[in-house]
Amino acid sequence: MSKYDKTAVIPFDQWLEWSLTKDDSLVDWKIYSRLGLPPCYGNHPLAKPIYAQYALRVWEQPREYLLDRFSMDQIVEYLYDPIQPDYQGEMRDRSWAALRTLFEEVFLPNVSDSLGHKSQINPSTKLLDTICYMWWELRTYRPKRGSKVNDEHFLNFCKYCCDTGKPTIQKSAIHGLGHSVQGKSRFPGARRLLQCFIDNGLAANPELNRYARIALSGEML
Repeated sequence: MSKYDKTAVIPFDQWLEWSLTKDDSLVDWKIYSRLGLPPCYGNHPLAKPIYAQYALRVWEQPREYLLDRFSMDQIVEYLYDPIQPDYQGEMRDRSWAALRTLFEEVFLPNVSDSLGHKSQINPSTKLLDTICYMWWELRTYRPKRGSKVNDEHFLNFCKYCCDTGKPTIQKSAIHGLGHSVQGKSRFPGARRLLQCFIDNGLAANPELNRYARIALSGEML
């Protein structure tokens, strides 16, 4: 029997409830310790492969597993968790489709249009704006040298974000594209997308054109 026998792993619903509430009374930690599982993966009581499956399941159905069950404060804290598996093959393709679903159902309807400058926005929305903007710092999606398939997924997703017309979503894409220009031999695909964003007047806010030019120059902080 594998040390990480799937039958020994915390059930999905129990893990989800614990992940969003951090209520340790929901988990019998001694059982999982006796079964030989690692104490956690990141901050989660799961073996890494099972965490990957569970995380993807949530992102593929965020309305059922997040919006219909938990408060926005809880969802924001959950999304801020930087742990993200490095999906490969079919799981990688699913993860990009799931990311779009997550943005369409959680971020797009709930982030503000202020780019973080209006103090009257409620705290949950401010934090969701920040997570949206910092997505490419928190996660491992940005292209790496030699990852052509991932490049295509990344560029398609950023194009989707730019086409939403939502300032906070657009700024998130520009942020990721700008760092990719820095880190992957000037990444021509990212540069073309940024230039297209500027040339086609897609910016929902004039500030975004200035930000896109900074990203295009490779001088992102």
